[in-house]
Amino acid sequence: MDTAPEMVFNELAQLATNLLAAPMAAIAFIDENRIWYKARVGLEDESSPREESLCTHTLYSRQLLLIPDTRHDEQFKGHPAVVREPYVRFYAGIPLRAANNQPLGVLCVMDHSPREISDGQMNGLRLIGRQIMLQLEMRLRQIELQQQVMRNQSALNDTKEQLRTAMTGQLNARSEADDTRERFQFLTENSNDLITRHSLDGTFIYLSPAVTHLLGYGEDELLGHSPYEYCHPADLPIMREQFSLTLEQAESTTYTYRFRQQDGNYIWLETITRTILDQTTGEPAELIANSRDVSARVVTEQALRESEARFRRVVDQAADAMFLFAPNGRILDVNQEACHSLGYRRDQLTRMVMADVDHDYDEPRYHAIGELELGDSATFETQLARKNGELFAAEVRIGRLDSGEYLALARDISQRSAEQEAVAATARQFQLLAQNWPDYLRVIDLATMQTRFSNRQEFAGLSSADWHPQQLGSRVHPDDHDAVTAHVARLADGDLGTDMNIIYRVKHPDGHFEWVNERVIPYARNENEQIVEAIILVALVTEQAQLQRQADDSLHRREREVSISRRIALEIARQPNLSELYRNTIDLIKTEFAYYHVQLFGLDSSTDSVQLLYGHGDVGQRMVEMNHTIPVGVGPVGAAAITREAVLLPRLSIAPASPPHPLLSRARGELAVPIMIGNQLLGVLDVLSERDDELSDEDRVAMEAISNQLATAIDSTRLRRELEGQLRELNHLQRLMSREGWESFQQQRRSENLGYYFDRRTVFPMQNGAANGAAPVLPEGNEKMVTQPIAIRGEVVGQLGLQDLEDAPLNEEDRELLSAISQQVAEAMENARLLEQTQKRAVELETVAQVSSATANILESHQLLQAVVDLTRQSFDLYHAHIYLLDMDGRDLVLAAGAGRVGRQMAQEEWRIPLHQPQSLVARAARERKGIIVNDVNKDPTYLPNLLLPDTRSELAVPMIVGTNLIGVLDVQSDALNAFTQDDVKIQSSLANQIAVALQNAFLFEEQLQTADQLREVDRLKSEFLASMSHELRTPLNSIIGFADVLLEGLDGELNPRMEEDVRLIRSSGAHLRDLIGEILDMSKIEAGKMELRYEEVDFPHLAYEVLAGAEKYAVTHEKTHLAIVADLDDDIKFVSCDRTRMVQILNNLVSNAIKFTDDGSVTLKASLVGENMRVSVEDTGIGLSKENAEIVFEQFRQVDVTLTGHGGSTGLGLPITKSLVELHGGEIWVESVLGRGSQFIFTIPLVQPQPEVQ
Repeated sequence: MDTAPEMVFNELAQLATNLLAAPMAAIAFIDENRIWYKARVGLEDESSPREESLCTHTLYSRQLLLIPDTRHDEQFKGHPAVVREPYVRFYAGIPLRAANNQPLGVLCVMDHSPREISDGQMNGLRLIGRQIMLQLEMRLRQIELQQQVMRNQSALNDTKEQLRTAMTGQLNARSEADDTRERFQFLTENSNDLITRHSLDGTFIYLSPAVTHLLGYGEDELLGHSPYEYCHPADLPIMREQFSLTLEQAESTTYTYRFRQQDGNYIWLETITRTILDQTTGEPAELIANSRDVSARVVTEQALRESEARFRRVVDQAADAMFLFAPNGRILDVNQEACHSLGYRRDQLTRMVMADVDHDYDEPRYHAIGELELGDSATFETQLARKNGELFAAEVRIGRLDSGEYLALARDISQRSAEQEAVAATARQFQLLAQNWPDYLRVIDLATMQTRFSNRQEFAGLSSADWHPQQLGSRVHPDDHDAVTAHVARLADGDLGTDMNIIYRVKHPDGHFEWVNERVIPYARNENEQIVEAIILVALVTEQAQLQRQADDSLHRREREVSISRRIALEIARQPNLSELYRNTIDLIKTEFAYYHVQLFGLDSSTDSVQLLYGHGDVGQRMVEMNHTIPVGVGPVGAAAITREAVLLPRLSIAPASPPHPLLSRARGELAVPIMIGNQLLGVLDVLSERDDELSDEDRVAMEAISNQLATAIDSTRLRRELEGQLRELNHLQRLMSREGWESFQQQRRSENLGYYFDRRTVFPMQNGAANGAAPVLPEGNEKMVTQPIAIRGEVVGQLGLQDLEDAPLNEEDRELLSAISQQVAEAMENARLLEQTQKRAVELETVAQVSSATANILESHQLLQAVVDLTRQSFDLYHAHIYLLDMDGRDLVLAAGAGRVGRQMAQEEWRIPLHQPQSLVARAARERKGIIVNDVNKDPTYLPNLLLPDTRSELAVPMIVGTNLIGVLDVQSDALNAFTQDDVKIQSSLANQIAVALQNAFLFEEQLQTADQLREVDRLKSEFLASMSHELRTPLNSIIGFADVLLEGLDGELNPRMEEDVRLIRSSGAHLRDLIGEILDMSKIEAGKMELRYEEVDFPHLAYEVLAGAEKYAVTHEKTHLAIVADLDDDIKFVSCDRTRMVQILNNLVSNAIKFTDDGSVTLKASLVGENMRVSVEDTGIGLSKENAEIVFEQFRQVDVTLTGHGGSTGLGLPITKSLVELHGGEIWVESVLGRGSQFIFTIPLVQPQPEVQ
């Protein structure tokens, strides 16, 4: 790390200053004595002593260190960098730590002024710190790789040098043998290597004797032939490539390949080939090759690779997760179980460190692991983190390998299993696993039952020899002896096909027994697939066995408590009386649980205390008679009442509470449990014991369950009582409704028959029946009759009578049959009445809907009212219906519509009723603003008779009101007495409200029609005025402009400068006024639909440049010569089908408008193709538009406030005309603007003339 500055770290430091907008930042690293800066911004020193650097405070922090103001921080306020240059006031530092959590340095940002930073800036600073560590790790890894490459290169160079020395020696030998070939032949003939010479194309030209001896060929079979003919097809490309490299580079090359022997078998040769140069020309002359038989080495290497692959398969099948990691914590390799348990791929895990997967990573622990000797291990429990963030408990055992790396075995202990699967790969790996196995592990030979290997000499107090099956029998508990003997017999027979797991007890040397769990796992098989060796795993499970026994005891007690609770629940369900329920439940608890005393208290809110409701036995009865009460908050019972939680005091003698009642003097422990429904306290269940520590949490759980049942019973009783009261009230209401319903029903049918008389011949109607179930008067001679009342919900509505026959009098069975028939008749009569009432209401509601539909579709008031009264009379089967409306003065009600011929006649005669006339139901309903019913008009003094309606017997009048305004009155009449009820008032009121709203809508519609006619007339007059005035004004204006031009041209003589300026002003003002009149005339044409376009093919770029040329003159006229007026047109823009004149008008309006509101910058005309449309925009850098002004800019006669813009106004028609002309071309226009930055007006038009729509 102590290297020259690097760009990437400088950029990260600069990024930190930009993130916090601070002037100083540094990436600092540490050594023993100093802190030096790998990158720095705004700092001059390259390093500083550790004790003088601000970064020292951050080194050993695990999180961001933030000092908003160093002057107020105890650690920083006296620091030299704070009190002197660079006067640091703000400091933020991130510690940089290696994968093993070793501190490496600091990323810090500083400022000369105090400040605060946001959460986002803090997160960004943390991200930069992680990027720095990634860069450091990449460089460290690169250094490691470079060192490894250098080591490999050094080894390769040594090998090359040796080969070069050997080859040089051979070549020198050949050179020295130029005069005598004996020395060369001696070397080659006595060498075990295969020495051959080749021509440049590879052909053999010389063979040493070892060649023919090893390969089995004669010289004539090889000389003149190419080695390519004998090379294995798969290795041929390698040989060709190496020959070529030797010739090209003139250096030796080494390669391995297979060469075919004379017998057809292949051997592996390792060959060194070198080029021999011609001494005169320096060009390659031939090749010499030195080959060696390496078949044995290749086979060994292949065996090693296969062994490694087998080891990998075994490791990947292991049940425990395995991690091979370097001393710095970097994970080097993992097995499949590690990937499966953590959810990562192998390539992801090998890019991580152990701190990434060990959630409870502890630096001192891993530092201690680094001190392990070869073969030692360390075991600990931790939490491993899966990829999805889930944590699980694991037991991790880490051992050191002879390579200096570490192997970690992680076992999931979140669900402990008695089974432990040993990972058997190689002998050394199995040795490591066995030595670190937490329990007793041994491998036995099933034939001899001898232990081949064990991981410890002593377990559970027994030596390894004691665990031999022949010695173990004397140590096994007598109750387990037979099971263990059978287990050993199965083991000796090799019968391991089924579960070989047994739990038994062995005697410890000190005399007590330990529970062990022994599991047998097949380990090795012979060639017949018979199991010959097995792994026996023995684990101590004494604690688990004790817990299981306690669990069994607790389960037995719980079953007993559940049985008692079930009996109590049955008692609660059977006993509706609370006093009996209290007595039975308390006595049952006392008897079954054998407590000293049990009692029940109820809450008395008025005295803020709990009062004894029931206590067991005579003592409890005496305490109840004494009105025993306990204030809330006093003693265990009072504490349970105030805290709403159970109070358990196993020993009252040491509890700071009030002593028990004198009648309960033998009490030694107490348990008080509140009885609650939701958050409401009902009482307290109190139990006492007469021995210390007799009450426990199990009693508390049982009593809480019973108190919940009591609370449910008390609440259920309360609800049952409330339900019974509501049921009685409901029955009373039903009887009342039945009585009123039948009274109304009978009133409406007084003129009808109220019953029938049957004899054996025919049926006679009874016209003298009495209402309300009174006995009817029977025909003479039939007075003796047995009667049965017809009752509906307790209300008698009639009678059913049966007369005895002299020869067959009624018996008791006949009377019961008569009673049953009367009940069926009652139900049938009630159903018939309800059906008739429902059908009537359905017809009435349907009528209201029809009237509503009619009012919604008719907007003419008279037609509306007439339709409503006719429909109302017909649908409700009324004698008459009419509607009165309140006149404008609010004094009289005028008949607006009446049903039928009589109603129309009365409406034509404009019948009126004064609003304050006392003798009128219609006027009374209007005054009181509520529905008025008179079911017998002849008896009502306020009824106003009408000679045209002589048969009126009942009348109903309801007001028509909208909001608070009275509109009129709906009046309906019937020719029957008692025709209307309050239900009719509701229906007719709803109908009247709908009529009132519809009538008001009709009035408004008629007013709108009148207003629309007036507006059309005004618009016509405006158009005529504009057309006339435009013509009248244009004629004198053209004359003024023409005469001004004559004067300016000097046709009538020369003008002095002042006169010329005046004439120019006259001409400019006239032209401006003519343009304004032209805009008004164009707008009137557009509104009248008389604006027609003359389409032609227009060269748009040429037209655009013409417009911009005129715009430049316009800018000069308005003294804006400094503005840049430019065009940006796509090359694809050529011809466009449009009205040339109107297109020029559009562009002139937009460009001149942009120039007018732009003081500095530019105005740009852009055009591009967008599909089948042309997109044109005029963009300026002017004052821009606010959101409010942008919304109204295309409206007629609307302008941006000139007092705010400082620019002169106009008619406000330029942009509306532009918008209309664009839309006439089939396009659209809009504006995009930012106030103070400029505006962009954009429009699109089709490239070709749009076809007119077919109507």
